[in-house]
Parts: sequence; structure tokens; C-alpha cells
Amino acid sequence: MEQIAGAAPHYRGHAAALLASFVRLHAPWPPSRPTQEVDLERKRFHGGLRDDIGAAMAVLSRRTMVLPDDSIELEKIDLRAADLAGYDLSRFCFAGSNLEGVILTGCNLTEATFAGAILRNADLTGAGLSGADLSDADLAGAVGIDSGRVEPTPADGRGAAGGP
Repeated sequence: MEQIAGAAPHYRGHAAALLASFVRLHAPWPPSRPTQEVDLERKRFHGGLRDDIGAAMAVLSRRTMVLPDDSIELEKIDLRAADLAGYDLSRFCFAGSNLEGVILTGCNLTEATFAGAILRNADLTGAGLSGADLSDADLAGAVGIDSGRVEPTPADGRGAAGGP
């Protein structure tokens, strides 16, 4: 997909949307199968994600297919215990997702949406959270959330002033 988007730039947005749809379909929250079954399967994979889901997340985070100022809609997905350290997830929407125990160290989470997401025991050390929407997010046990670095999105939706 990434190569197609590189060869035909007019398909960049379509390719990114297709990958995001793939992640939503194959890693839904709540799971479409019994949670216990999903948990057993996930233990087999490095970084807590199936290889295809991990690859899709890596490609999306490189942003080579994401049009400038576009967001990636990944609401209601299951990325529990995923290792996403250093990823550029700016303007990604994780609303209603389960990100319990996810590793987001050093991530760019500028203007990302975590409204209603589960971020219990997540590691956000060094993550850039300028303009991030953490409204109604479950942050119990999360580390690395420095209130001096978080500039929540105002209720009017205009975003936080300033850059990352």
C-alpha cells in the first residue's frame, strides 16, 4: 500500500483510509471474539499485536500516505499492550479504544483524540500531547503524563494554541 501511494500520490489518502479500516476491522474494541481467546492469540506476537496490525500501524505512523492536516480514524480499536514507542500518531483518533498498557514513549500525539479511551497503565513518557483530547479517558496508573506538557483541546474544538 505504501509503495502504491508513493507511485501514485493521488491515492495516498485512499491507501491510508484503507489501512485504518483494516485495523478497525481486525482489532475491534470490544473484540468480536471472546476476550480470553483474543488475549491468548495476542501473547504469541511481538509487541502485543498481530504482525499485520503492527505493520499497518507502523506504515500509518510514518505518515507517507497521510495527506497534510488529515487525521486517521482508529476509534474503538484494541491495541492493549502494544509497543508503539516513537511513532508519529499526531491527529490520530483513538476515541473509545482500549489502549491499556500501551507503550507510547516518545510518541508525537499532537492533537490526537483519546476521548473515552482506556489508557490504564499506559506509558506516555516523553510523548508530545499538545492539543490532545483526553476527555473522559481512563488514565489510572498511566505514567509520563506531565500536566505541563498536556494542552487539552478546548470545548469549542478549536485546538490548543501553539505547536507541539
